[in-house]
Amino acid sequence: MFFTSARMRCGLLFPVAALGLCMLPLRAADLPDGPGKALVERECGSCHETSHVQGKRTRGEWIDTVSTMMERGASLSSAEFDTVIDYLAKNFGKDEKDEKKIGASAPAKR
Repeated sequence: MFFTSARMRCGLLFPVAALGLCMLPLRAADLPDGPGKALVERECGSCHETSHVQGKRTRGEWIDTVSTMMERGASLSSAEFDTVIDYLAKNFGKDEKDEKKIGASAPAKR
């Protein structure tokens, strides 16, 4: 009785499906191509959406982040670790020099 006609069911199906598609996070296909993409898709994407890796971090911050993920179960060889870090730093990296400039120009705390 709730959806008594096929027309009514179809009329609601499209908007609900469209809304669902709009709410999807970025998928692995949205990652830039390059050496390391497949490793990031496999290792990072096995636990969470790869959109998590799209925040900007310095190379050192990426090393810390990936090391933490390895402690939580990501399995990368030493060479794979280096490849992932290179990929993340190149595509989602902050310039460490800019970070030092920001820190140096910040007003002193009182």
